[in-house]
Amino acid sequence: MKGRALSRREFLNRSALLGVGVTALPLLKACATGPTMASGAREIQLTKNPGGHILTNVSCFSPDSQWIVYDVRSDKEGSVFDGTTIEQVNVNTGEVKVLSESKDSANCGVVTYHPKENKVLFILGACRRKSGDTHATT
Repeated sequence: MKGRALSRREFLNRSALLGVGVTALPLLKACATGPTMASGAREIQLTKNPGGHILTNVSCFSPDSQWIVYDVRSDKEGSVFDGTTIEQVNVNTGEVKVLSESKDSANCGVVTYHPKENKVLFILGACRRKSGDTHATT
């Protein structure tokens, strides 16, 4: 699979990401009542740091399928857009890398991988200077 993006079906069969933190459920299969784990599959928790590790609903796997990218927020559900860090976790080793940390109290999130290159795209909110004013980032 190295060097190509996964199709939607391959993604669902290989891994579904659910719950708090980043959890991989390999060999997922669809059924009439929704996704369920295939017989013999086991859940593997990849991250253990506090906070919510929030996945975007598309392109969270790197093009080589070795990394999952996510933003870190204060609440486990991800309902508050207050993240300041973009991270990735290696699906084989569990190694976590910080890709970006925002400055001046700006929030960031909703991160996805470029479909063919080892690059990520995410939202970076406006900076908040010490005076309390909000300024756009450039």
